[in-house]
Amino acid sequence: MRAKQAALFLSLLPLVSWARPEGTRDLQTNQGLVGRTPVNVFLRVGETLRVCSSDDGHNDTGPLYGDCLGPACGPDDGPAFVIDHDVDRARPVLAEREGAEILVSPPADRPCRGQQDCVAPYTCRARPDGALWTPRADAGYCAASFAVVRGGVGYCSAFTDPAARAWHTVTATEEGHWTVDFVGEAHTLIGQTEPIVSTRFFEIDVLERGGRTVEGGRVSARAWALTSHQPAYGQSADFYIVSGGQVAVLDLEDLRGTVYTVQANSTGLRGHPRQSWCVYGDPNGRGECAARPTGSATEPPAAEHRLYLNFPSPTPAAVEPTLTDVRFEDEAGTATVSPNGDGEQDAGDFYFRSNVPGTYAITIDTNGDGRIDEAEDRVLFGTARVGQNRVPWDVRDAAGAVLPAGDYAVRVRLIAGEVHVVFSDVEDNADGFVFWRQARPDGGRVPLPMFWDDRAVRSPAELLLTGGLDALTTVEAGSVVP
Repeated sequence: MRAKQAALFLSLLPLVSWARPEGTRDLQTNQGLVGRTPVNVFLRVGETLRVCSSDDGHNDTGPLYGDCLGPACGPDDGPAFVIDHDVDRARPVLAEREGAEILVSPPADRPCRGQQDCVAPYTCRARPDGALWTPRADAGYCAASFAVVRGGVGYCSAFTDPAARAWHTVTATEEGHWTVDFVGEAHTLIGQTEPIVSTRFFEIDVLERGGRTVEGGRVSARAWALTSHQPAYGQSADFYIVSGGQVAVLDLEDLRGTVYTVQANSTGLRGHPRQSWCVYGDPNGRGECAARPTGSATEPPAAEHRLYLNFPSPTPAAVEPTLTDVRFEDEAGTATVSPNGDGEQDAGDFYFRSNVPGTYAITIDTNGDGRIDEAEDRVLFGTARVGQNRVPWDVRDAAGAVLPAGDYAVRVRLIAGEVHVVFSDVEDNADGFVFWRQARPDGGRVPLPMFWDDRAVRSPAELLLTGGLDALTTVEAGSVVP
């Protein structure tokens, strides 16, 4: 997070970067990609995308060992993970995608209504399943299709030799984030009751024009939908989130969820900014949330920021946020209001200009104690765009009461790089997570201040900290861990 008021705490950690493919090895080998999750790859013109997956319609029958890859892995390489049945329970992939288990589409969406609208090797595919387009109301999109056959081109798994991949390839004809669509396979473990489809293993490699693998940081997603295959298997990966020209590192610590989603945006859940809440519906009296929609108007959050598997390449350029032309006006164009209910000058608008996208927090000293305090005063919070912004105010305090006549101090804050992480359907996060800021691929990490308000989703017996600090919302420096 970058704002005018910030405290930095330095912690130097050695980081290593190397040129290698990205994919399941970064998510952890016991984490599957839930079927049809769009994966993005940044490519420059002339670079070559290489891709493979395990989506051949057959399950691998042996256990995985730690993050070891290859046929020689064994118990000495780490804990055993069982992600498939120990007998091949062959379950064909989605029939409409047989022979097209991997789809690759360019950054610019190319609508099509038949093969005549796509240039080879692209074919016209239908949404949402990626089947070949047939005459229908909605236009399709052009994508290159590739088959995955065990032992053939395009197949790879945690059990095959990483040095002997047989890749499918695409040469980039335009710069931007290309999309890879893996079809996924049905789960095979006994006791799995949900109709889960996942890609057990995938890898993506990018070659420069000269044929050398680029360093990591090309693979991202707006939302990572994952499965641990079994509830006991945790996730301790890092996600690199780009916001406001900065990179925030989400450092997970044994997060567990059978099927769950990780995504990030600038404001959090709709209707509950800067507050922990249920993705669907409202928490009950015990702070519990429903895992599925219950008819509430609450909508899933916007998947705004990209989550990379490694430090992003190219490195984003940080821009210092700057506020200009800050003013307040009522409907008459004055800086005063008279909220007496007569319909004239009962409300007004704050205006400001921003040089960066980010978030704003306008705090009005509505209790008149001479202190700007977000815990007690009225706060207007939202997303700022580049250029002029307008924020309406109804001249009410934090409790919704109309303010009496008087002068009120106001603070306007512009924040570039505010990140809210939304976890959907996570079962266990007892070990928490840490946020870092990282400026370079080979640079040290700086702990980022973290804020939270968990009161609505925890019962009194489950509070993390004593003294009511499950709502750390007003301490300027936040909580810095470790």
